[in-house]
Amino acid sequence: MSGELATVNEQKAVAPTTMVEVASAKSAVLKDIVEKQGLSRNFGGKKNHLDYEAWVTIASLNACTLGVEWSRPIIVGDEVKGFEARAWVRNAEGRELSTAEAECLFTERNWRGKPEFQLRSMAQTRACSKAARMVFSWYAVLAGYAATPAEEMDGATPPPATPTPASDVEIIPEGEIVSDLPSEMDKVAIQKAAIREMLEEMCSVSGKTLSDLIMEFTEFPDKDDPNKMVGGKTQIRYISDRATPVTYRRVTDAYERMKERLNE
Repeated sequence: MSGELATVNEQKAVAPTTMVEVASAKSAVLKDIVEKQGLSRNFGGKKNHLDYEAWVTIASLNACTLGVEWSRPIIVGDEVKGFEARAWVRNAEGRELSTAEAECLFTERNWRGKPEFQLRSMAQTRACSKAARMVFSWYAVLAGYAATPAEEMDGATPPPATPTPASDVEIIPEGEIVSDLPSEMDKVAIQKAAIREMLEEMCSVSGKTLSDLIMEFTEFPDKDDPNKMVGGKTQIRYISDRATPVTYRRVTDAYERMKERLNE
């Protein structure tokens, strides 16, 4: 690749280990840009959260773009309560990699009394950051940042200086799931991203859908009836952290066999 960082599309042609090495290199570039431009914020936790511009940077490093599908007011009765938006991430071929929705309400502390256009804009920004997070969160984690975009932390209050242990608690939005073991979280995120990359290439060769392949690699024989397969998942995000390493090995073995056949 002539010394250049591989894009998401280029990564499909390399081995999983190389894929992780490339992602690590991109994360180093990201960290340098974020620190120089001040594109992250801290809300009292151990890690900074990336601003919208940083998520755009990650997308650009992978030859992807972010866009807004729609935005509209949230109306209750005759009153506009805020705005909601839906955004997408697409690769260089125009393929949609993820979508996400977000909202911004007048009841939020930082948005009371603000003009409607500002809330609409924030809803769009949050949706774009969230859509990017769904695809590229592992880049943020590799670079040492929190996986949750700063825009989703809007309104969070840093913990008091005392007692001291409180300053070590990372504030996260309600409902967000975090791991107590960052190193394990990093490993799972990397493996799931590699699984997706390999399966997407296998889809183009086999003609099967991504959901079909995920199902094949996550199902296992029933303990009462070995001839019956159970437990298959239809989406990568449904694969448990415990099952991810096993799935990763299965997919990697099948991926390497496929590459060997194609090179014959």
